[in-house]
Amino acid sequence: DLPKTSNATPAQELAGDTDSSFIIIEIDRDGNLGLSVNDEEVQRGLSLQDVIVRVKAERSIKPDSPVAVGGDAATPYADVVLLLDELSRAGIPKVGLLTDIRE
Repeated sequence: DLPKTSNATPAQELAGDTDSSFIIIEIDRDGNLGLSVNDEEVQRGLSLQDVIVRVKAERSIKPDSPVAVGGDAATPYADVVLLLDELSRAGIPKVGLLTDIRE
């Protein structure tokens, strides 16, 4: 149940026509992390270090791969901010936020 916005860009468009992957990091209301690459099933129960290692590995192969964080509407904002900060400190730039499109 992602937050909704009226001008969200669909994930498929963010990856573009290049050989990039699309990397999604999920965080739930309890702070549990999951990871999905190219719409694969989300691998849940990962540690922050696991997520960082896997994202960096994917981006070492496909450096233009966009990364986005998604949390449901009940995920504490502070948890999302802390996750974004840790990703930035790990050298993963330009992380987006997932939302649903408001209709």
